[in-house]
Amino acid sequence: MNKLYLKHRLVTSPAGVPLLNLRHRLSRFRYLRHPELALLREEETMIHTLIQRSVTPDSVCVDVGGHIGSISDVFRRAAPGGRQVIVEASPTKADWLRQAFPGAEVHQVAVSDSEGDVSFFENLDQSGFSSLRARDTRGRVQKIDVRCTTLDLLLKDLPRVDFIKIDVEGFEHSVVRGAQEILRRHRPVMLFEAGAATDADIDNEEYVRLFSLLTGPLDYEIRPVFGDIYGKAPISLEEFGAMRTYPFMAFNYVARPKQVSAA
Repeated sequence: MNKLYLKHRLVTSPAGVPLLNLRHRLSRFRYLRHPELALLREEETMIHTLIQRSVTPDSVCVDVGGHIGSISDVFRRAAPGGRQVIVEASPTKADWLRQAFPGAEVHQVAVSDSEGDVSFFENLDQSGFSSLRARDTRGRVQKIDVRCTTLDLLLKDLPRVDFIKIDVEGFEHSVVRGAQEILRRHRPVMLFEAGAATDADIDNEEYVRLFSLLTGPLDYEIRPVFGDIYGKAPISLEEFGAMRTYPFMAFNYVARPKQVSAA
C-alpha cells in the first residue's frame, strides 16, 4: 500500500491540482498511438470542470467509493463552506480519508440496496478495482467482511443533497436502487462510472437496468461527461452502450433531473 498511500497524500495535498495538470499533459504522448481514444484522455480533467460548474460553495456533496480521495478533494475545493460525506468500504482507505478530510463525514461501509454484512474484495495490485465482486483477473484480492447499508439510510438526516458521485466497479445500479428516496426528495446531480460493455467481470445488464431506472421512474436524463460540459442532448440507451464499446468515448456519465417545462 506504500505507493498507493503516497498517491493519496499527493492528490489530497495543495500540489494535487498542478500534478493533475502535469499528468494530463504527459498522458497525451501515451494516446498518440490511439487517437480514437482522445475523449477518454480528457475525461478526468472534464470531471473536475463538471464538478466546479455543478456545485456552489455551500453544496452538500457525497463521494461513494472515496478510494484515495481525488474526487473528495475536488469537492472540498469547489464547496469549501459545504458539507462532505465520503463512503469507502476499505478500512485502510477510510482511515486515510478521515485524516485527509477532518471536516468530512467518513463512513467505512459498503452501500447497496439492502442492509447486512457483505464480503468486500480489496485488490492488492490495482486498488481501483476493489469491489463487492472478486475480480481476480485484475490482480490479487483480499476478502474482508464489511457492513453494508443504503444511501437512503445513511443520508436520511441530511437537509439537502446536491451532488453524488458513485464509482463502485459495476454495482452502481444497486447503489441507486438503495437511494431512490434521497434522489426523489433532493434531486441531486449524479456522476457515475459505467465501464466497458464488454468487460467480462461486470454484468452489462446491470448498467442497462441503471440507465432504465434513472431515465424512467426517477426522471433523470443522462449524458457523458463531455456531453454535459458542451451542452449536448441527453443520450439514449443505445448510445449509452455504444459509447462503452471500443473505440470507447466515455466511462463517466452525468445524471441530471429532467427540467419541467413551464405551462
